[in-house]
Amino acid sequence: MQFSIFWLKCEVFELPAFVPNEYLFETHADKGNDRWEIMAWAVRDAMSKASGLETNDQHFKEKLDYEHILGYKKVKPINANKVPLLEENTQPPNLE
Repeated sequence: MQFSIFWLKCEVFELPAFVPNEYLFETHADKGNDRWEIMAWAVRDAMSKASGLETNDQHFKEKLDYEHILGYKKVKPINANKVPLLEENTQPPNLE
């Protein structure tokens, strides 16, 4: 695939290693319940600021639903009340 494109330009941002400290966890305690959530928020925020792209706080399921509405993905809706596949086909197939 790379060789099929004759001109390819890529901009790479190399950010310094992110090392969390107690100040981060105390200052941004409202960003999550656990330490990993606060660290994930901080890394995401730093990447957003460095790249100039804005963040999107939409849930992944909502993104999939939106893509389905736009026609990008043909996804069958998941029915939570449906019987699992293994229990669905209890009869052996008819081979006649």
